[in-house]
Amino acid sequence: MRTAAVVVLRDDPTDAATATMDAYVVLSPGADPTTIRERDAGVLPDYMLPATDDLTMTLTEIWSDVLGVPVGPDDDLFELGGNSLFAVRITAAQRTRGVTPLRMWELYRHPTIRESVGILRSLDG
Repeated sequence: MRTAAVVVLRDDPTDAATATMDAYVVLSPGADPTTIRERDAGVLPDYMLPATDDLTMTLTEIWSDVLGVPVGPDDDLFELGGNSLFAVRITAAQRTRGVTPLRMWELYRHPTIRESVGILRSLDG
């Protein structure tokens, strides 16, 4: 690893409860990003692990924004408090961000980001 930084962001500067932390890592030339992820997986919860690709990162951002909670790649949409209205909002946000949304029945059958990414990749392929 070449360098790392953590930035604290607040939606409301006067309310500490709205604080979130974003971490950034710059790898040394030739470094393998999976090494960092594997090491982090041993100490961090899933929702804090770095996204592995742009689609995963985009879906994670969308789901987190819509649901209002941190979301990891294996978190179940419905166990996080999602319902059909949130599912509609997620698909609308995906369209807005240029991501092909899953059909509703597919989202119900594959309610994690990892599963959704797999289905979307199979549709592209």
